[in-house]
Amino acid sequence: MAAVARPRVEEIRLAYLPGLVRDGRLRIPSFQRSFRWDRDDVVRLFDSVLRGYPIGTLLM
Repeated sequence: MAAVARPRVEEIRLAYLPGLVRDGRLRIPSFQRSFRWDRDDVVRLFDSVLRGYPIGTLLM
């Protein structure tokens, strides 16, 4: 049986996320593709992150 890679936790600075998207290293999973945020939703997420509010987990 092939070995299965275990998930790992990795901290990534918020400022690096746009570069990961541009390079194709960060993508939205297919099960979430039908859900679209507008600009205000993105701004509210970043506001919550910067204020230290709990936002759940981002899977990468």
